Amino acid sequence: EHVELTSPTVTSPVAMRFAWNEIAMPNLVNGAGLVTSAFRAGEVKPPLFTEDPINEIDAIAGAAYSSSIADDAFDPGGRPMTFSKESGPAWLNVALDGTLSGIPSDSDIGDNVFTVQVDVEDGSDTATLNISVIKAIVRWGQAGGDTEILTAGTNTAGQNPFPAVYNPATLVNPADGTNGYNVNAVGRTNEFSGAFSNTNTVPVFVNNAAGDYMQLVYNGDFTSSPFETMVVWDSSKFLPGGSGLGAMTVEFKERSGSNVPTVSFVVETSAGWYVTDQTDTQDGSTYKSFILDAASATFSGFNKFGVTAGSGPPDLSDIQSVGVFSSTTSTVIGWTGTFLRYIQFAANQPPSFTSDPINELSAFEGAAYGSSIADDASDPESDPMTFSKVSGRAWLSVAPNGDLSGTPGAGDVGVNAFTVQVDALGGSHTATLNITVNAAGPSFDIVKWGQAGGDTEILTAGTNTAGQNPFPAVYDPAALVNPADGTNGYDVNAAGRTNEFSGAYSNTNTTPVFVNNAAGDYMQLVYNGDFTAAPFETMVVWDSSEFLAQGSSSPLEELSVEFREKSSSNVPTVSFVVETSAGWYVTDQTDTTDQTYKSFILDAATATFSGFNKFGLTAGSGQPDLSDIQSVGVLSSTTNTAVGWTGTFIRYVNVVASGGSNQDLLGDLTGDGIVNMEDIAELGKLWLNPHDINTLLQIANNWLYGTSP
Repeated sequence: EHVELTSPTVTSPVAMRFAWNEIAMPNLVNGAGLVTSAFRAGEVKPPLFTEDPINEIDAIAGAAYSSSIADDAFDPGGRPMTFSKESGPAWLNVALDGTLSGIPSDSDIGDNVFTVQVDVEDGSDTATLNISVIKAIVRWGQAGGDTEILTAGTNTAGQNPFPAVYNPATLVNPADGTNGYNVNAVGRTNEFSGAFSNTNTVPVFVNNAAGDYMQLVYNGDFTSSPFETMVVWDSSKFLPGGSGLGAMTVEFKERSGSNVPTVSFVVETSAGWYVTDQTDTQDGSTYKSFILDAASATFSGFNKFGVTAGSGPPDLSDIQSVGVFSSTTSTVIGWTGTFLRYIQFAANQPPSFTSDPINELSAFEGAAYGSSIADDASDPESDPMTFSKVSGRAWLSVAPNGDLSGTPGAGDVGVNAFTVQVDALGGSHTATLNITVNAAGPSFDIVKWGQAGGDTEILTAGTNTAGQNPFPAVYDPAALVNPADGTNGYDVNAAGRTNEFSGAYSNTNTTPVFVNNAAGDYMQLVYNGDFTAAPFETMVVWDSSEFLAQGSSSPLEELSVEFREKSSSNVPTVSFVVETSAGWYVTDQTDTTDQTYKSFILDAATATFSGFNKFGLTAGSGQPDLSDIQSVGVLSSTTNTAVGWTGTFIRYVNVVASGGSNQDLLGDLTGDGIVNMEDIAELGKLWLNPHDINTLLQIANNWLYGTSP
């Protein structure tokens, strides 16, 4: 036996259910008289949104918003659906029938993201709803069609005929109340003026189910010359609160198949009138949307209808009037023109920060800080932006271009919250900027070769020795130029020393020589040739894999080198090079000496750097991030007054880092693969200042008990 269920009203059944409630008193029995229990068959799928995200029409700050998401959802079972807002800015209301309403404020300007839900009896679906809130100076109608322009009657004429000479006092819209036309509608600019190339014609406004519209038409011969029309809003009719000019929008179509309408936008400034060079044409019976960003548009002077043309590009911050210019030709004699159903001129939109709060790079007590918030803001029209600090601790400066600088002190340790502002033509926006200032730790050597005043323990045997490899012309950190371990007592793994390094020569295939000397061992960076016109250049470099471990994450503090010329005919000049993630840099500061060793010491925080691209390197731009040091080195540039041996002797190189947080200094210093008390002891050995013992104890306490020092 079986049951067959049909319904004349359900053409594509997907599910059924029997005896869902005892109130139904089910009485289905089989041939043997056995009662059928409750059962169901098939599956009723839940409702769903037909797109996700849903991108709705723009809202205008300060104006009543109206739209609907009822058509954006579907229920396979045909059940009644209800809608709701699950999250998002408070201004938007979602009615049970999917109607969207509310009035956004200036604080809502920008992209607004909501989560909306559709429900049926036993299922639901959610989707993201996107609505951009903008400032507008003119809005007539609504994108996609607005049936609320005229709320009664079929059509109505404007108050006055279009004049041939533009007069802002000659209003061509319907009078207030005529067939429900509301001149003072909130968020709408329903009063406007204009001009026709053929005078004494009154525009007609039509109530239509697909969207009310205005007819800009004339009955005549426009087969050889166009019928031209202009509708204009002057500043007395602008919506309040807007300034400048952003996107310009019109929806239009031809009156009939014989017409070819072309539209463009007109603006008036104090300097005169302008029309966009960009135009759009609609040779069809469906409405077309033409959108043009004023900032990227090109304009020409406009002098039709008795107006005075401006010269040069218009000042978009000085908008006196805006409008739409229509030029229509026809293939036959008769009615010719354009239908308009939506016009909007957005105000210049304000800039905005892309995140709030902005969490910037950490700073270190006593160390110069450098960063930028320029990339944390954007402007919809790509207008120039300026930045400033509204509030926060005094140590931080915010430059107009967004650069951050300053040196925090001991009282600034911890999380520092600032209020920063970005300004542009369309307005301003503020955000919270968070910078954590870490307590300063002691100074550390990250590079140390030799010793100040001379070190006789670099080579402990022999007279001299060559490096492992010749200097390459293109820098390669893997090409080590120091002596091999053990050669003439050279100790690559000497504690507290960075005895492995690489480099580059401007003259290739020369191996550096390391000399055992009673006044201090040294490296010879020399070459035999003619350097009377162009210098002989050399670079010795330590990359981060060769740094002393305890300083590898701390900001750069000081760079030192002791050097002298090879011979009296030489003129050596030294500077320092650093590499960060952004590229290579060389110090603008240099030093020169004679045959007596000279010490050149430079404070990294006050040094100025330029991009460096010799030896195949990629130059960085701006100033280097001193807390992101990948490599450091010394650049020697030597000229000679005579042809022959030329170069520089170097006996000491030292690079110091400081200001890193105390906790960050503790790592696997013993190389046993774990961090433990032995590493704390090793850290203690590296400190020469007995006053640092308190900091050492603080680090140990923090590591053991997880408390802040």
